Amino acid sequence: MGAVLDIAEKRVDAYSSSNADDWKLDHKLAMLCFDIQELMREGADIFDDLHSLENDWREDVCRGAIDYCEDFESRLTGLYERWFRASVAFLAVFDQSARSEYISRGFDAKPVQDLRGRVEKAKNFLTPDEKFFAHDATYDLAERAVQEHTEGRTEPCELG
Repeated sequence: MGAVLDIAEKRVDAYSSSNADDWKLDHKLAMLCFDIQELMREGADIFDDLHSLENDWREDVCRGAIDYCEDFESRLTGLYERWFRASVAFLAVFDQSARSEYISRGFDAKPVQDLRGRVEKAKNFLTPDEKFFAHDATYDLAERAVQEHTEGRTEPCELG
């Protein structure tokens, strides 16, 4: 039994000495916060790049410079969905385990806010219209608009 206790003592010694210096632990936590901040910025940048790609593609299609491609749109939507799931998961882990440390160390809140804002935008345009607009107030408003137009109480809209 003494040999087992000796092994346990060596393990505890190694473990406690590796964490004995407070500055080492503090340094590791600070570096983790820097990594978190960088991941948040990277997530926001990826969203911005996807959004820019989508806007450029849609403008080219509308101008007639390229033909609409359902496969391209499907792949792009898939990328948005993967980005959204990863970002939501990342923010959930951040909120549960790292948020207080990040804030208490005075790290910039802007990357967190930026990523949350982009997650909200993605959620809005990834939500199918029939789910997003599926409530009585929307249907009532649509019926009223059609009735007003039918009765001639609307004005034509000039675009461009």
